[in-house]
Amino acid sequence: MTRPSRSLPTVAPALILLTSLLAGCATGSGRPQPPGLHGGTLDAGVPAAAAMSPPRAPGAPPEAIRIFRGDGTLSSWTELLEASAAAQVVLLGEIHDDRVGHETRHALLASLSGAACAPHVISLEMLESDVQLVVDEYQAGLITRDHFMRASRPWPNHAEDYEPYLAEARRCGFPVVAANPPRRYVNRVARLGTVGLEGLDPRALALLPPLPVDPPTDRYRAAWNALMGGAPAHGGASHGEPEARPEDPVLKAQNLWDAGMAWAVAEALRENPRARVLHVAGAFHVQDYTGIPDHLARYAPDAQTLVMVAYPVERDAPFDPEVHGGKGDFVVLTYRR
Repeated sequence: MTRPSRSLPTVAPALILLTSLLAGCATGSGRPQPPGLHGGTLDAGVPAAAAMSPPRAPGAPPEAIRIFRGDGTLSSWTELLEASAAAQVVLLGEIHDDRVGHETRHALLASLSGAACAPHVISLEMLESDVQLVVDEYQAGLITRDHFMRASRPWPNHAEDYEPYLAEARRCGFPVVAANPPRRYVNRVARLGTVGLEGLDPRALALLPPLPVDPPTDRYRAAWNALMGGAPAHGGASHGEPEARPEDPVLKAQNLWDAGMAWAVAEALRENPRARVLHVAGAFHVQDYTGIPDHLARYAPDAQTLVMVAYPVERDAPFDPEVHGGKGDFVVLTYRR
């Protein structure tokens, strides 16, 4: 079984709650934290976003950002737009409670789509694949926003941070992909290993990437081990997680999560060959070109892919090669207000 087609121009039409394993995200301290500590690992909650800033012209980036190439070379909004326009897939890595980062990504989408609505597909980690029909109905105006919010299990900061993607998609008629594998299945892998997927109904398997998924790369496993065993997780206190091992079921769950999102992006590319796919996910899923990029290279080997990650720092904090170097094609430092 396959997922329903989501093709242009029709409006075709995650967060995994493993509270027994990991505690929720914290907003982080004043000093720059190593990317990924609260940017998309198996966290149990997303803090509510800060109050909305004054409106800007569509496509205008926030003032409180600096843009760099992955090697630390100072870049510009124009260069970022030009590079994104040349890509077929733009992977946008975020820290989930970074208000300025959200505004930057909204502006990037608005600039790329433009008044003429250049074709795009919006793919979101923040919506799970089993609510795709609900998303399609909402985007087509068939259900109310209240019913969408009740049925789609949105993140707490949906209204401020993710609804703008859906609004731009409605304006232009872009498909929106609910890209995250359902948390209940990823949770089974985290508890039981991949054996937890055995015996699932074909309707459930249709919501997952083709099984079995390739294992995580050595680079990704090393980053995961450092995150889970070498530093306090989620921007705060350690929660006593053991160091991840190759057979660690939680690492396998994270890998399934990445593979599922990569598969959703690849399917969107196949269904919309003339569109650019923008996928939004936590930074850990895309930084260092591991996670989603690893799997996407197998599912869509010819796709031209750009990785942009954004990290909040204190105002005037410099690009730190040890923290930010090589995290993506572009690294955006966003200043906390």
